Amino acid sequence: MLAACAARTGTRTARAGDECVPRAPAQLSGVRWDGLAGDWRVALVATVGPRSGSQSVGTLALQVQDAALLRFGADSNTTVPVYGTARLALDEVGAQAFGDLGSASAAAPGVALYVSDGSERGVTAIMRFGSGANRRDLLPFEGVYTALFVRRVDRDRVFGVWTSSSGEGAAAGGHFCLVRDGS
Repeated sequence: MLAACAARTGTRTARAGDECVPRAPAQLSGVRWDGLAGDWRVALVATVGPRSGSQSVGTLALQVQDAALLRFGADSNTTVPVYGTARLALDEVGAQAFGDLGSASAAAPGVALYVSDGSERGVTAIMRFGSGANRRDLLPFEGVYTALFVRRVDRDRVFGVWTSSSGEGAAAGGHFCLVRDGS
C-alpha cells in the first residue's frame, strides 16, 4: 500500500497511492490515539473539486502530545493526543492549508489530531493541517482549511475522508490513507 513514494514531496512513482481506496468505517472507540505517534506515508485522493482524479503522496511525522497540552479548549471531551508535521503538496489535489505544514511547535503544529468522545454520537477524530488551523490561542471556524476525518484505524493503517476549502466557496475533497513507515 502506498508503494514506493518518490524522494521529492508531492511526486510519486506510477504505483504510489494506487491502492489507496476508501474503506468501510469502523468503530473508533478503544483506539489508542497516542499509538499513532511515528512516521507515516500519506496519500490524499481527490474525488471532488477542480483537481478531481488527482492524488498527492507525502509523509507525516507525529509525536505524542505533552500532557499539559492534551486537553483542547473548553470541551473536556476533546483531546489532541498527537501532533506533528507533514510534507505534502496539498495543491496537487486542490486543497489548501491555513499556515505551515512543517511547523513543529506544540502550540501551533503543522498537523494535529483532535479526538472527541461525545458519548451519544461516539468518538470522532479529525486531523487538521496547517499551523494557523492548530493554534492553541485561536479557534478558527471560517476560512481556509484542510481536515481529514478518520473513519477507520487498523494496526498500521488509517483511512477516512478529507475536505478542504478556500473559505470563499471553492471546495475539494476525497479520501485518504495513512500507512506506517516500514509496513
